[in-house]
Amino acid sequence: AGVDGPADIVALFDRFFFGCEADEGTVGWAMAADVNPHGAVLQPVLGSDIGHWDVPDMSEVVAEAYELVIDGVLDDSQFRAFACDNPIRLHAEMNPAFFDGTPVEDHARRLLGTGAD
Repeated sequence: AGVDGPADIVALFDRFFFGCEADEGTVGWAMAADVNPHGAVLQPVLGSDIGHWDVPDMSEVVAEAYELVIDGVLDDSQFRAFACDNPIRLHAEMNPAFFDGTPVEDHARRLLGTGAD
C-alpha cells in the first residue's frame, strides 16, 4: 500500500473531501490540527440541507452553518474553508475551468494558483 507509517496515512487524506450538513458540530474536530494525529486537518465541505424536508427556507442554510462560528466550533478561516475553499478545491482541482463564468471565478483561480491575482 506504500504506507511506511502513520504520517503516510494522514497524507492520503489530502485528496478526500467530506460532505457535511450545515449544522454538523463535528466539523470542528475535522479541522482541529491541535488534537488530530500528526496535525491532520480534513477537508469538510458544506453539503447543504436545501433539499431536505426540514429546510423550509433555503436562504437560511448558510446562516445556519455560520452558527458554527458564532458557537466557537470554527473560526472565520475554517468556516471559509468549509463553505467556500474546500468545495472549490473539490470541483476545480480536476477541472480548473469548473467555476469559469461564475461570481467566484476570480477567487477560485487565486485559490488554485491558476489565474487572477
